[in-house]
Amino acid sequence: MSSYFKILAILAVLTSCATAPLSESQIAEIDDIAFASFLEDEMPVTLLGSTVFNNEKYDVNLKGWNVNQTLKDAMIREIKKMGKTYKDVRFNDATTEAASRRGNTTRNRILNKQQDERNSYLMSSALGQGAKYLWIIQPSSHPYYPEHMGLGMFCRAPMGSAGDWQSYLLFHASLWDLKSNKKVFQHAINPETMSKMSGRPCAEIKKMKLQKFAESFRPQLLKLLQDTPALLGKASGLSPKN
Repeated sequence: MSSYFKILAILAVLTSCATAPLSESQIAEIDDIAFASFLEDEMPVTLLGSTVFNNEKYDVNLKGWNVNQTLKDAMIREIKKMGKTYKDVRFNDATTEAASRRGNTTRNRILNKQQDERNSYLMSSALGQGAKYLWIIQPSSHPYYPEHMGLGMFCRAPMGSAGDWQSYLLFHASLWDLKSNKKVFQHAINPETMSKMSGRPCAEIKKMKLQKFAESFRPQLLKLLQDTPALLGKASGLSPKN
């Protein structure tokens, strides 16, 4: 992990939104779990040079990577390892998008409640289809990770250093009890817990087209996504310890 992210990770611990692992009685009650993920189809690629004048930031299109489906498939496998039942529910895309737009007001953004409208629809719909609990995954801002949301790539090359490209994840995961309409667990996925150094210098981005460069990191990034449900299972206490 780069020194930049190490410093931020220390600060992140102080402001972490993670909750304590679930109690044994809670774990026993949890079953019929549904899943919804809203990671975006754009990825920031950030290069920090020796001065601010050398900094560069790009956005890469991830359509065709199937990031949400990759995460969903991995979560289904993890839910089964937990000894729980996965509940396959269907959400209406148009209704979900409309709820997102309604919630995305200036006031809600200030209060960090812009997802409340969408989450309300998701929970109501999942409950109506027989689910009892719902995992919700969505990009999340963080005061110490500006502009690093969802999937990302980062490289820092201070003077005299070649740097090292890093793949990382940054989003928020929450588990909801649908009958009580309460969040029972939440966890922040960030570069401290989900990242991978590549051994490739910062200058390598100049040797090929941006999209092709990002594609070369695709297996690494998707592997991070596939490993995320096991991390959430361990953090929540839902997954077996061994």
